[in-house]
Amino acid sequence: MCGIVGIQSNKPIIDDLITSMYGIQHRGQDASGISLVGNAHEIHTYKSMGLFSKLLEEKKWDINVTKNATIGLGQVRYPTIGSNTIEEAQPFTYSDTELSISIAHNGNIMNVAELEEYVRREYHYELKTKSDLEYIYAIFVNEYTRHHDIAQAFQTINRLLIGSYSVIGIVNGELFGYRDSFGIRPLLLGKDRDACMFSSESTVFDLLGIREFSDVAPGTLITIKDGKITEHTITESQKRTCFFEWIYFSSTSSTLENANVYDVRYKLGELIAKKYVLPDLVKKEIHIDLIAPVPDSSRPASAGAQAALHIPYGEVLLKNRYFQRTFIMTDTEGSRTKALRHKLQALRSQVEGKSILLVDDSIVRGHTSKRIISILKEAGATNIYFMVICPPIAHPCFYGIDIPDANELIANRKSIDEITKMIGADKVYYPTMEEVYTVLGHKKLCSACVDADYPTELRGTDNFVTRRKAERC
Repeated sequence: MCGIVGIQSNKPIIDDLITSMYGIQHRGQDASGISLVGNAHEIHTYKSMGLFSKLLEEKKWDINVTKNATIGLGQVRYPTIGSNTIEEAQPFTYSDTELSISIAHNGNIMNVAELEEYVRREYHYELKTKSDLEYIYAIFVNEYTRHHDIAQAFQTINRLLIGSYSVIGIVNGELFGYRDSFGIRPLLLGKDRDACMFSSESTVFDLLGIREFSDVAPGTLITIKDGKITEHTITESQKRTCFFEWIYFSSTSSTLENANVYDVRYKLGELIAKKYVLPDLVKKEIHIDLIAPVPDSSRPASAGAQAALHIPYGEVLLKNRYFQRTFIMTDTEGSRTKALRHKLQALRSQVEGKSILLVDDSIVRGHTSKRIISILKEAGATNIYFMVICPPIAHPCFYGIDIPDANELIANRKSIDEITKMIGADKVYYPTMEEVYTVLGHKKLCSACVDADYPTELRGTDNFVTRRKAERC
């Protein structure tokens, strides 16, 4: 999972680009980078490891470019493949006497072995990084150099790549965005009287006061030149947007595919509480004193549960806002557990002697859930009933969620009763995928991590998993 933004305006964009990068920071915290277009379409790219604030602090900027640039793009990175190095931070940039290109993406490419052989044979191109963006970059640069046609370059990319990818770029002062035919990863287009822009999430448009926006249709390329927007259909839409965007990835304030993230989480919390928790309360099989969220993404679901059950709502965990989101931390499970000890602290006065319905977004590996429940019980909670708004994640994801190995997933090898025991809860409540469909209002979703219904071919996944394991060692 990464975040991307791109802007073309009739006025300098640096302030809006900085605001936008902060607006998508939750999507990636390992590296960040921006590209700005200077005189004669010259591209200036700046990158840094860590949060975007670090890039600002390093002050490597060309002040004349930053003051005057009217075209630019940026990316925040969470690597699911490749190395966590400055060389693999995005955007990737190419320049010669006639051509200036900058490109960034959000997604995951699976068939990298055959793509490596293709770019070497077809373009005599030798890879310089392990990033899957480099395959898109290599194909685009070479195809555009041959044909000087953005759409034709993406026809080749669409034909060759297997996986998920939303791409933004700049070529000779023209901004473009493309979303693959399944639309697994989000990409939106916004505009006002001064600017046109792409973003992974609509929360950026809210921050900038842009009210007119829409999702880029899967299989569609959008080009923007001198404020003129042109739409190109590269391939037929087979929309299967990742449902986990609404569960966890996207900002609570964002709207994707006409479904607001807050509303979806709220309705799921309300539905699960009414359908599964309430009957247990009526039968007096459980007693609940307090409904509480695991901060921050589950607060809307907790509010929905409170509305359904009419039980007091409260906070029981204090979050250190200076720690990363533990789900998107790289390295080992040990680093996640260690970080969690510092990230969350129980509010003993709110916990001691109480039976709590604790609401979270999901249970993936189980280690985080286990530690949170342990923290609360150590603080004196008598019972923890654990409610999540995501169905059991039992299958690997190859499209940008960092869970490509089924052995990492607790629901792949344990029943709900076994999960309950393993994480130390008194009971666990899950929704079904059908109930998620009901709340979202359609089934055009990728839910492969729940039901193994993968939208793409799986060619290259074995190689992908092997590479990922080697890179994490």
